[in-house]
Amino acid sequence: MGKQIYEEIAIFSGKAGKPLARRVCEEYSEISGDAIQLSKVRNDCFADGECRSQPMESMHGQDVYIINSTCQPDRNFIDTAFLANSAQGASAGRVTVVLSYFGYGRADHKDERWKPKGAKIMAELVSQDADRVIVLDLHNDSVENLFLAKAVDVLYSSKFAIPYLIDNIVNRSMREVIFASTDAGGGKRARAYAKRAGVGCVIFDKERSEPNMIEEDSVVIAGNVEGKDIVFIDDMIDSGGTIFDDAIAAKEAGAKDIYVYATHAVFSRKVLRRIDEGSIRRVIVTDSIHRTPRQLQTRKNKIVVISCARLLAEAIFLNHDEESLSESDLFLNGKPLEPLEP
Repeated sequence: MGKQIYEEIAIFSGKAGKPLARRVCEEYSEISGDAIQLSKVRNDCFADGECRSQPMESMHGQDVYIINSTCQPDRNFIDTAFLANSAQGASAGRVTVVLSYFGYGRADHKDERWKPKGAKIMAELVSQDADRVIVLDLHNDSVENLFLAKAVDVLYSSKFAIPYLIDNIVNRSMREVIFASTDAGGGKRARAYAKRAGVGCVIFDKERSEPNMIEEDSVVIAGNVEGKDIVFIDDMIDSGGTIFDDAIAAKEAGAKDIYVYATHAVFSRKVLRRIDEGSIRRVIVTDSIHRTPRQLQTRKNKIVVISCARLLAEAIFLNHDEESLSESDLFLNGKPLEPLEP
């Protein structure tokens, strides 16, 4: 059976994904040589809070991409599901949901009685009307199997993050740089980053009593950090409790400058103040979750945002042309990666 080629492509977005979706359209236009604009969507709510997410342009017969971040609030899941359902109802040629951030990735298994499997519920919600799902940096690999779409492609921000970390930290430091995992569960990710960057890797571990809380004085470092600069690698920063406790432990063990790279800037509670006042020199995140300049503002300008738009645009371009994402390295075509302007 031959490949199904769709001549027309349309990119839509939920409310949370609009800033990133506009950047993706710009990058896609540059890659393809054909200008594409973000299609119009009506996003509003009734007085009782019931939400509506309705496409305002035709989807009939088109290769439709719906870009969104399913961060809080949970209405972003609803926005995504509504748009995918609208596309199917409008006889779109194909529907691909592009999730720059998938929330509830930490709820992928039942470790307590009567605990719901939130990842499964939410994955099914956003993918039940999708032919394909493209998602960036899942918290747990097992979540990939929970989507209902016929095909799921997981992208990794390491494609652009590792070159950034090498150019801006590893090659500029006057000391030895090592990468680190914030806990044992993230060791595989940190070791992969370290191997590609050509540096060493250490693992931090601790006992966790409940979500966002760790036992006092429980951080153990599997490796030597004395006199070295450390780059912590993680998929997200939520309340920041784990990372800040690890940073304190690293400093006490003789580490010098502390950096953090995390794909998703969840940023709950008082994390920005903790970044501002803590010992971490710089936090690098992506725009997978939109944060305004005011939300990212710290007195010491410690936060740097790099964009995942090029990676998503490359994936959409290849998928639209029926090329395999798994067989592609999704190169950035030599385009320099610069921090986003505030």
